[in-house]
Amino acid sequence: MTELTADEGLELFDTAVRRPVPAQLPAHLDPMAIRERADGVPSLLLGLVQTAAPAARRGAARTAAATGVAQGPSLAQRLAGLSGEDREHAVVDLVRTHVAAVLGHAGPDAVAPDRPFLEMGFDSLGAVELRNRLKSAAGIPMPATIVFDHPSARALAGWILTETASEAGTDTGEGGHGSALPGSGEGNPAGRGRDAAGESLSALFRQAIDRDMLDQGVAILDLAAGLRPTYATPADLPELPSAVRLASGPQEPALFCFPSPAAMGGAHQFLRIAGALRGKRDVSAVPLPGFADNESLPATFATVVEGCAQQIRAAAGDKPYVLLGYSAGGIFAHATARFLEQTGTGPRAVVLLDTYHPKTEGLVGLIAQMFAGLFEKEALFGPFTNARLTAMAWYGQLMEDCDLDGITAPILFARPRDWAGDADTTTATDAWRTSWDTAHTVVDVEGDHLTMVESMAHRTAEVIDDWLTSLD
Repeated sequence: MTELTADEGLELFDTAVRRPVPAQLPAHLDPMAIRERADGVPSLLLGLVQTAAPAARRGAARTAAATGVAQGPSLAQRLAGLSGEDREHAVVDLVRTHVAAVLGHAGPDAVAPDRPFLEMGFDSLGAVELRNRLKSAAGIPMPATIVFDHPSARALAGWILTETASEAGTDTGEGGHGSALPGSGEGNPAGRGRDAAGESLSALFRQAIDRDMLDQGVAILDLAAGLRPTYATPADLPELPSAVRLASGPQEPALFCFPSPAAMGGAHQFLRIAGALRGKRDVSAVPLPGFADNESLPATFATVVEGCAQQIRAAAGDKPYVLLGYSAGGIFAHATARFLEQTGTGPRAVVLLDTYHPKTEGLVGLIAQMFAGLFEKEALFGPFTNARLTAMAWYGQLMEDCDLDGITAPILFARPRDWAGDADTTTATDAWRTSWDTAHTVVDVEGDHLTMVESMAHRTAEVIDDWLTSLD
């Protein structure tokens, strides 16, 4: 970082105040110095430098070149002469090589095949870089959310192997190594045919929002969601998805986080909170089923809750834990806490981050105002496909008749200080600000509904950690 002149600083200040961005850092950065860092290029700055690999990443780059990645025969051609097991090993090594390059490791040996990507420290920018690398190396379409949908090198390799074999019209080998992973949404050949449907539905929904016709847009999604297959109990699934570990630490209780059941929801919503708590306590995300292509939807609200309870018990074991829900994910966190209390040992506490009760007066209008920025997230999290949009609508239907009776665990309700919509949509009475009648503690945190888990997530994490400490 080099010094700014007074004129440069004033010009940047004038530019900054005209931009609707909550936090900015005007600075002179030296790309050459960044590129030559011994510890690798930070993920936040990856887009500022050229492709010359710094010292910590040259080993991975040499390995990629030696294996013929991104040049020569296609991946399908290179795998054609290998047995099923050898194909799996080759693709796992391919993924590990690129993961090592993105994270700045010397080579693929530093990447455990089954360790979750998010636990390794992947953020959104790193996830996009890995997707771009693998898309080029494998020569197949990949969604921007691939790292979140398939959370380890082995899981992602399984998806790539299946898609590559489908594209080439070959079998994936005996033993099921390349078959679709349960609950992951694989099995549809390289996404062919599904993107067009997703984009058409997305376009219709986008038009409805632009024309202030949210009700009609949601009605379209509801109809499409009704055509998707459902399952009645978690036992109907080939395998129940596991909780995704985001951070580790010695303090108890551990946190299990429920994402918003929205088109842009998922484990990535807790990356920054988990980063702030890394080294302090375990933080895991509880995946909600139905948001990936070819996944079935839960038939009822109770189906979701039962599955989430099983995921948490399997991951927590005998250790104390806390359930955390963000936005509408808090509805499922609260209901799961009640189910766990009724069927065994419940959570130590529940944390709700700006959760609106489904019966909140004027909720549809508030949601409409928040949806105004929905599609701005596509560039970061990938296109809002048919599956993601219809799952969002389906979960909205499930919550209409949900049971939110009282729980014995103490509740922290954290709500943002600022409104997330446009300035001209706020009201003098702060009607957008919500609360929770049975909360033991209510805290206003810095930021708005979105930034409280993004740019201001470190402050939200501090509030959570301080409150959990106070319970001891």
